Amino acid sequence: MAIEQDVAESTNPNIALQKGGMDHVGWDAVAGSLARFVYHDLRHPLTTILAYSEFLARDNLDGSERKDFHQEIRWAVTRMTDLISSLLEVSKVQRPRRAEIVSTIAGGIRIVAVRPEFRQIAVRYEHAGVTEGRFDPGGLQQAITNIVLNACEAVSPTSGRVEVRSLGRENCVEVSVSDNGPGIPEAIRHVVFQPSVSYDKDGGTGLGLAIVQKILRDQGGDIYLEATGDQGTKFRLVLPFDVPATDSCTLQ
Repeated sequence: MAIEQDVAESTNPNIALQKGGMDHVGWDAVAGSLARFVYHDLRHPLTTILAYSEFLARDNLDGSERKDFHQEIRWAVTRMTDLISSLLEVSKVQRPRRAEIVSTIAGGIRIVAVRPEFRQIAVRYEHAGVTEGRFDPGGLQQAITNIVLNACEAVSPTSGRVEVRSLGRENCVEVSVSDNGPGIPEAIRHVVFQPSVSYDKDGGTGLGLAIVQKILRDQGGDIYLEATGDQGTKFRLVLPFDVPATDSCTLQ
């Protein structure tokens, strides 16, 4: 993962193709449904872990079988982590403080990039502008993790490319995340930020983008689907700092 802090500011077309989502009242209902969903779905990876752990206790396994069983357990643990994180983010209280932009975003990227299944994907990060602001670093990092995970799951595991660019302004930070995947199907583009909407992902919760939107809107920001097609997808995230807003950071 390449991190470059001193790069020229790129132009931004500010084209918002999609902005729909859930309001706070809707999220109250979703939280209850999500808790039941997590409880139900946690049983499946737990069963997988139990079963493959018993297989691994056998003495007659060859190296290939043992490796496959370890991989199945790893995937099950990842699934459990994603489900629990989804539940926590829905109820999390945002706490803005003075924080460093680059390390926050880089940390969110790194959580995804180190996964074994994504290690051949080229993930690049560049930053321009101010490097600090007052925001909730935990929330921003989780939003970045979710959106980068979404991108890595969309691209080829051997030729995929994900580019993250952040621009620190005086009163906000803007982040764009683009990939070279196949794009989001046209039929669901208008509901892509709704909970439980997923596409071409085995075992996906369909909550990643919805949670990103909630994290950002809770802090006065938002996420936009700027472009998608057979050449890839681009999202733009806008997070105002915890100061009076100015025209330098406009949500549109």
